[in-house]
Amino acid sequence: MDWRLSLRALICGTLVSSASYGAVVDNNNTKQVSPNAKNELPKLLVRWEDNVVRSSRVRPSGVSIKKTFNHIKNVEVVEVQAGKTLKEALSEYEKIPGVAVVEPDYRVHSMLTPSDLDFGLLWGLDNASNTDINAPQAWDLTTGSPEVVVAVIDSGVDYTHDDLKANMWQNPNEVPDNGIDDDNNGYIDDVYGIDAANDDSDPMDDDNHGTHVSGTIAAALNNGKGVVGVAPNTKIIACKFLDSFGGGDTSDAIECLNYLYDLKVNHGVNIVATNNSWGGGGYSEILKDVIDQHKDAGMVFVAAAGNETRNIDIDLTYPASFDNENIISVAAIDEQNQIADFSNFGIENVDIAAPGVDIYSTLRDGQYGYMSGTSMAAPHVTGAIALLAAHLPSESADVYQRLVTQMGVRVPGLNGLVAHSQRMILWGENNDGPLNCEDKKVVRVLEPVSPDGVIFVTPNVDLPLKVSVHNCGKPVLDQTFLAKVDGEKRATLVDTGTGADDVAGDGIYHGMLSVDFLGTAVLSFSDESEADSGETTPSEDESNETIVGDIAGEFIINSNYRPSFTEVPYEFIEVEGTPLSLSLDDFEQININFPVKWPWADESEIFVGSNGIITAGAGVKEYHNSPLPYSLVNHGVMPFWDDLDPAGGSVTYSVIGNAPDRQLVVDYKDVQLYEVGSDSPEDRLTFQVVMSERTPEIVFNYKDVDVPSNSELGAGSSATIGYQYQNIASDLSYNSALLSSETSYKVSIGDINIDDFPEISTLSVSGVYRPGYPITLEVVSSAAEENAEIQLSVDFGEGESITVPSETANLSHIYAEAGTYNIEVSATWNDKKIFRTVVVNILELSQFEQELVNSEHQRTLDIVANDPESYGLDSPETLITATKESIDALASGGTYLLGSSEEITDLTAVFANAHLVWTYTDEGGFLGWSPDAAVKTKISNSGYDTLTKIEAGSGFWVKK
Repeated sequence: MDWRLSLRALICGTLVSSASYGAVVDNNNTKQVSPNAKNELPKLLVRWEDNVVRSSRVRPSGVSIKKTFNHIKNVEVVEVQAGKTLKEALSEYEKIPGVAVVEPDYRVHSMLTPSDLDFGLLWGLDNASNTDINAPQAWDLTTGSPEVVVAVIDSGVDYTHDDLKANMWQNPNEVPDNGIDDDNNGYIDDVYGIDAANDDSDPMDDDNHGTHVSGTIAAALNNGKGVVGVAPNTKIIACKFLDSFGGGDTSDAIECLNYLYDLKVNHGVNIVATNNSWGGGGYSEILKDVIDQHKDAGMVFVAAAGNETRNIDIDLTYPASFDNENIISVAAIDEQNQIADFSNFGIENVDIAAPGVDIYSTLRDGQYGYMSGTSMAAPHVTGAIALLAAHLPSESADVYQRLVTQMGVRVPGLNGLVAHSQRMILWGENNDGPLNCEDKKVVRVLEPVSPDGVIFVTPNVDLPLKVSVHNCGKPVLDQTFLAKVDGEKRATLVDTGTGADDVAGDGIYHGMLSVDFLGTAVLSFSDESEADSGETTPSEDESNETIVGDIAGEFIINSNYRPSFTEVPYEFIEVEGTPLSLSLDDFEQININFPVKWPWADESEIFVGSNGIITAGAGVKEYHNSPLPYSLVNHGVMPFWDDLDPAGGSVTYSVIGNAPDRQLVVDYKDVQLYEVGSDSPEDRLTFQVVMSERTPEIVFNYKDVDVPSNSELGAGSSATIGYQYQNIASDLSYNSALLSSETSYKVSIGDINIDDFPEISTLSVSGVYRPGYPITLEVVSSAAEENAEIQLSVDFGEGESITVPSETANLSHIYAEAGTYNIEVSATWNDKKIFRTVVVNILELSQFEQELVNSEHQRTLDIVANDPESYGLDSPETLITATKESIDALASGGTYLLGSSEEITDLTAVFANAHLVWTYTDEGGFLGWSPDAAVKTKISNSGYDTLTKIEAGSGFWVKK
């Protein structure tokens, strides 16, 4: 296997410039790979433990050292010679004592999507639609500084281009073309940078990509030529590691990073950021560590998010998905402020969006042209870092990074796609841009994170909480942040370097929430720092997310029994089963006469799919795997959901054991990945699923998941592995090479004891769902302990809670207005809670209903008018004067409709010996009063309004 092949070809479309260039087009979504220009053998990255000296390192046969790094400790690149496979070499290195990390030298690629649209201006810098980064306004403050340097790690730079040559960094300690390493940094004649791809010191571009990126960063200003960059007085170092096809090795990217680290730390070059418009390789721990090394040296690592239209929070891509603190991952937007149709996204791993569609910039040989891609978005951010370094030279790289990522423009179309829904700007109209920021406090919830605001957790766990607060990029200290669950204070977040907070004074406030409840509850945050200042929370402004007071961020915590995956001892059950007649993209129902227990529900109608997906109730043929939850699955098991071909292998099922301990075993034997198309037996996959009649757990046994002919497709690297019930899913991996042959995993609920929690067995609503009419809520709760002291809490959705010190409740409530109300109920026992919610829709009276009400009202008046004496009235026109004596004279236990010719304001004086007095408003609303305090409380707790007086001439009811 040649590890130089890229994982995915991203180059699609057409590049248009004033010269003629060949276009690489992929209109059918077929996979392309960049050729191995140097025809190299596959390579490995190896890191040795610190205590293993170089002379004592034992290496396998058939490998040779190709490269080491002077500032990356104990790391070497080794070449695997012909006659030995990469898999063999990996396996041998893993067994050698003293080897800390061994990983493939992944092939990566540029993040470019060229475009063939007509000529246009630099809309990303300035346009009439106000979707640009406001570059001209920023240039009134600074156009950059030649003392500030950024590095373009790419396909090289045409350093002779008229729009770039004035801004190319030239090594002051190197004499050009003298064949001597004058500055003793290991590179001869590295005047403009180096070429790690070809192992020389000439970073001339042979692909256009790096030159285009460089023009966006720092094309010259006011030179009467072509275009202008974001930071037009900034210097650029070129480090070439991508070849003319846009592909490159991770080890060569690491060499560029090592070279730049040395220039900054040992040669005083003021490099503030690197632009990295490339990615797509596998996870490299060594690359991640080298990026961390750049953070320590004060360099920001700007990364293109990628162009596969995928969520890189789930479907990870590197380096953009690394969690290094100094990485800014950049998505692409178009001129309409919408995310580009090709751009990757993810609210955890994509930090900001920037212009990336139809970007006009420099090309080789003095030309200009359009390109699109996250590759084009990233250099806008790199240019912004350069401008900030020139404008605020005494600030740190951390401040520059926060200014760019926090002081952007909030775009509704980026909700759920980019962190905090922001696109980048340089300058803001309200002194709220990175370069003109003045006294802008920005508070953000960093954890938890959810695109839809729902957080699924398991009971009895601690949920990490994290809030950041900065003012123009600088930490704000001595703040008070609270986390509340359904309005109740549950945690305090601190920035003291204690408890969950690991660094004091960095403006990141940490806390832990103990999830000691079942069900759904609202998690909210509040900034108590301004509570006594009189400041209020401004309304949310689509152009800026600056917040004082309440923090923007409210989540629904769904605490429930969620199955999880755990690795268990490998035990493959060898059994001859009943074969299924499956073809490509097919499924078949299997016949069993007993239910098997899946973690969330028992199932007996089982459908086995040819693509490694087993479902209940209905089959699924889909060959293109997706993240979970997947809309076409109600209840499903995914041991290896991928595009599989059962031809040449078999899919069988077996029932083993005796009731009530029977097991259902589904075997996939010697199936192959359709994409591989190899007839080699070594490339075939064998795995099985074991389901139980007694125990609610499922076991996945993986006998062979390796694909030697294409290691990039083995180990589940293109598969979904998980379990789903309705819209809730637990997954082991998605498109990640996590699996190994001869391993087993179990999915189960785990060790949660339901008896620890109270239970709400009845939650129902009845009544008339109209404004002004009572509805009744019935709640019945229980606990495992007899005579348990349970406390109920009810919020009818209008912001006020009613506490009932009982396990049951029948509460009446009247809604004054139509609307949808969430009635939230909790039961508490032994400091454990369960939350339940029921939704009621209160509708306005229809015209027909209102006519019925009016008719019944009139009918009642007519009845009273025709027989007033039966209702305690002398006549409809002559009402009694209600006095204490007249009320006391009424027979005890009766209910009377009365009237008064005078207004009664002192209800206690008149109705002291009554049990209940009530009347109705003109709209039908109930008003009640009682001399009994307990009855008064019940009236109030039921949501009714209190009767305060009786109008002259009005009727009322009295119960004695």
